[in-house]
Amino acid sequence: MITTYRVSELMKKKPVVVSPNTSMQKVAEIFTKVGSVLVCENEKLLGIITKEDLIEKVVAKKKNPEKVYVKDVMVKDVLTIEPEADIYYALLKLNKNNVRHLPVMKHGKVIGVISLKDIMDIGPELFELIAAKYSFNKRERRSIFGLRFGR
Repeated sequence: MITTYRVSELMKKKPVVVSPNTSMQKVAEIFTKVGSVLVCENEKLLGIITKEDLIEKVVAKKKNPEKVYVKDVMVKDVLTIEPEADIYYALLKLNKNNVRHLPVMKHGKVIGVISLKDIMDIGPELFELIAAKYSFNKRERRSIFGLRFGR
């Protein structure tokens, strides 16, 4: 299903980037403005950290965020997407892998990041596209992005 929206149209073109040696305290401060940060070194994408990672891997384990570093918490197996991809495929990738942020790569370089929120901000018509793609019955209700469709 094609939407006519490209990832490049909705992505944030200036993602927040930190080094692997950044403290999680500094990342926590950044998270007051954004939901994820990319971890790069010499323009190479090494990982990603989300607010959920901070909560699950640092706060819930009662670790001192000033003594925990990005390299110890980041997700290293990062899913990415191309800027020319239709956002429908971005949604499929987000849903299939249960993630909310995808770095956007072109020629091996990070050029942006797209989030589920970025995509959903274009309007409710996208929910209709998603709902139309899936069939639901009373016994089996799929939860898509935390939302329930059907009765």
